Amino acid sequence: MLIFMSRIVAQHVLSLPGLRRLQQPIRKWITGSVRVTSTTFQQRVDLALMYLSCCEKAQLGNFVKSGDTILDHGAGWHLTVPLLYYRLGAKRQILTDVLRLVEPALVFHIARELNRLQLDGKCQRPLPEPGDLTFDQWLAELGISFIAPAFLPIPVADASIGAILSTGVLCYPTREEIRFTFQEVARALKPGGVFVCSVPLFDIYSLYDTSLSRFNFLRYSKKTWDRWFRTSTLSLNRLRVSDFLAALHELPLDPVIWEPTPPSDTDLQALDRIPLHSDFANYARDDLACPYLFFVLRKR
Repeated sequence: MLIFMSRIVAQHVLSLPGLRRLQQPIRKWITGSVRVTSTTFQQRVDLALMYLSCCEKAQLGNFVKSGDTILDHGAGWHLTVPLLYYRLGAKRQILTDVLRLVEPALVFHIARELNRLQLDGKCQRPLPEPGDLTFDQWLAELGISFIAPAFLPIPVADASIGAILSTGVLCYPTREEIRFTFQEVARALKPGGVFVCSVPLFDIYSLYDTSLSRFNFLRYSKKTWDRWFRTSTLSLNRLRVSDFLAALHELPLDPVIWEPTPPSDTDLQALDRIPLHSDFANYARDDLACPYLFFVLRKR
C-alpha cells in the first residue's frame, strides 16, 4: 500500500504544468516503464498477429492486406505493431496518442529486431534503415503518419479508415469519453471496417505494488477515486465489461468478437477479499472479477 500511495502522490506532482516535461525522463531512467524487454517485444508481436488471426477466423478479412488505412488509437512509444504491419504489407497507417512519447532511437532498435523475425511465409518486406532521413521522414517513407497530441475527436475524415486498433488504452478514459470514442470509431470507419481492441480491466497499480489486490480500485467510491486517484498522467476508469457493452447502445457497431477473459478462482478470491464499495453492488461477480476484455466491432 505504501508503494501505491507513493505513486499516487508522484502522479499528482508530475501533473503540475511545470513538471509535466519530467514525465518521460522519469519513465525512461527511473521507473523503466517505457523500456522494451525481449519479453514485452514478443508479447506485442504476438498481439499484433493475434489481431489479424482473429479477424481472418471471423471472416472479416485481412485488414493489413486490404490496402485500407489503419489507425492506431494510442500508439505509445515503441511502435512495434505498426512497424510489424508495415513488414506484412500495410500501405497507410495513422498513429495517434495523447502525448508524443515515441523515442526514435528505440523505434529504430525495434525495427532492426522486427527485421530478424521470420514470419512463416507471410510478406516479409524489410524495414529500411533511416540513413539521413529525420524520424518523421522515415515514418513517411513507411506510409506512417504520427499525430500527437491527439485523442478525441479522432483526427480523420468520415468513413476513411479500414481498421482502428486500440491496445491497453480504453482502461483510462471516463465513461463519457468511452461512449464518445465508440461514436468516433463509428464515424471514422468505412462500412465493413473493424475496431480491434484489448482492454485490461484490473487495477494496474497492483503491477507495481504486490501488496495490492488486482481489484483494489473497486473499494473506492467514484467521488473518492476521481478526487484522489485520477490525475492527468494516469486515470483508470474502473469500467467493467457490461459498461463497455452498454456504451455501444444504438451505434452502428456490431460485436463480431466479444471475449471477456473468464475470472480464475484466484481472481474471484481476490475480489472476495475486497470491501467492495456500494457503487459496484449491482454488478455480477464475474463481471467485477473479469481481468481482460478483447473485442472486434464491425461497422454496419
